[in-house]
Amino acid sequence: KFAGGVLVPFDRDLEKNVAVTESTMLDNPKYIFEAAFMTELFPDLQLFARCDIIEFLSETDIILYEVKSASTINSRHLNDILFQRFVLEACGYNVIKTFIVSPNQEYVREDHLNPDKFFKFVEQSNENYDSVEVLCIEYKKAASVMPKCISTGSKCHNPFSCPFADHCEEKCESLDSIENLSRLSEKKRTQLNELGVTEIK
Repeated sequence: KFAGGVLVPFDRDLEKNVAVTESTMLDNPKYIFEAAFMTELFPDLQLFARCDIIEFLSETDIILYEVKSASTINSRHLNDILFQRFVLEACGYNVIKTFIVSPNQEYVREDHLNPDKFFKFVEQSNENYDSVEVLCIEYKKAASVMPKCISTGSKCHNPFSCPFADHCEEKCESLDSIENLSRLSEKKRTQLNELGVTEIK
């Protein structure tokens, strides 16, 4: 179904991801995998989204696909694709339809794998779409009180490993940072951060 699609390689530099996506779109591909988009919702809050698959119907009209390995769809999957749609529309695109693509539990393989039957495409409704903007506003509030030095730990790998953990570590370059304290437990680190304590001089 997505033959001829172009992959945008992942880069930790978010702006580079966006730049490569924009460069890729100049060739007018029908499909782009892992396309990246960024928009400024507020003066001090940028939203970044990478989309599994985008199908271009025109320069601005697109269909968005979110691919999941799980066979059942949950609220987190729905939030993922709603957020991506929110960012895309803020960037000026018209999202015609959104689909979550996942394995079909009822598919029985015969001699050869049939991708068209192995995957199921479930179109998503606009229900709860307005909640995405509310979530972004709440994120802005949280970001305004976020400590300059963000502690890393087991939370960075639960429920998934965060690919940007090193960005938080880079913010803790001060020699007085609590991150430099030896044998500091995760519990104590969390308690100090909740109190707003990021350095000990």
